[in-house]
Amino acid sequence: LAADTAAASTIAAGTVYNNMLKVTVTATNGDVKLKGVTVTRTGLVTNANISGVSVWDSAGNRHGDVMSSFSSDNKVTIGFGTYPIVVAKGQTTSFTVAFNLATTATSGTVGASIASAADVQTDGTVSGSFPVSGNTMSLVSGGSVADVQLGSVSAGGLSTEPGSSTAGNLEIGQTQEISKFKFIQDDGDSDIQVSKITFYVQGTAKDEDLKNFEVLAPDNTVLGRTEMMSDRYVTVNFDKPYTVPKSTNRVLTLRATVADGSGNWFRIQVQNDYDVMVKDTSTGYFIGATSEGSTTSFSAVSSSAGYFKMKSGTVTVSKTTDS
Repeated sequence: LAADTAAASTIAAGTVYNNMLKVTVTATNGDVKLKGVTVTRTGLVTNANISGVSVWDSAGNRHGDVMSSFSSDNKVTIGFGTYPIVVAKGQTTSFTVAFNLATTATSGTVGASIASAADVQTDGTVSGSFPVSGNTMSLVSGGSVADVQLGSVSAGGLSTEPGSSTAGNLEIGQTQEISKFKFIQDDGDSDIQVSKITFYVQGTAKDEDLKNFEVLAPDNTVLGRTEMMSDRYVTVNFDKPYTVPKSTNRVLTLRATVADGSGNWFRIQVQNDYDVMVKDTSTGYFIGATSEGSTTSFSAVSSSAGYFKMKSGTVTVSKTTDS
C-alpha cells in the first residue's frame, strides 16, 4: 500500500475517477510487465452503484478499459492488453485504482482492495502483504456537483460515410480540422475544466495515416498535442486544464495532418462518457459526461459532416525527347 493512498473521505454520487487505492510495485530480479489486476469492492454498497473501475499509472495514463461488471464475489478484472505497466529491474512505480459512482450511490460506504498475489497478472512472480486495501469512503448525494454535456458540431467534411465512388476531400500532406465537440455546462452549479480527451478514429484509416493531432480552443490556442494514434485511439492530454464557465458552452476542435492513406476514410468519435476528463472546479470532483440534451445518459458523439476521405493522386509518365 502506497503511503499516499487516498485518505478516508466523503465522495459524491455521479462522480468519476475517485481514487480508492494506490499500490507501489518494485521489480527486484528483472524487468517486469504488469498485465492486469483484479480489484475487490469492499464496503456497504451494492455493485450496481459502482459504474466503472479503472487503473492508472503514476504518469496519469489509464491502462485497460473502464470495467463495470463485478462477479458474485465483488471482484472485477481489468486487463491491460497491449499496454502493460513496465517496471524496470530495481525500480519502483505505482498504480491507482479509481471508482466511478452511479447517481444512485447516495449513501453507504465503499472501498477497494487487491485480495491476493494471484489478483496481480504479471510475467514475474508476486509477493507482498495481502490483502492490499485502501481506506473506506463514505457516500453522499451529488446534487450540488456541476454537470457536463457533450454535443456535436459540424466539422465541414462529408455528411455520409464515403463509398468507393465518393471522391476524397483531403490531400496527402494537408493539415485539417477533423472534428468539433461542444462542451456544455448546463446546470449553472460551477465552472468546469477539461483536461484530457480520448478520441476514436472510425473508418478504414490506419494508425500511420494521420499524425500531429492538436486540440484547439475557440481562439485557436493549442490546448494539447499528441503525435500519432494507437490502435485507432487518440488521447490528448492538455498542457493545462481548459475552463468552461458555468451556464455556457465552448467548442473544442481536433486538428491533424494527413500523412498517408490514399482512398481511406475516417470519422472522429468520443465513444464513452469516461473518454473525457472534466472536473467541477468548486468541489474538485471529476464528473461523467452526458449527451447534449440529457442529464442521465451518454451515447457516442460524432461531429456532423464529420466524414473525411483521402484523395487519390495521379502520376504522369512522359517519354523524353531524346529517347
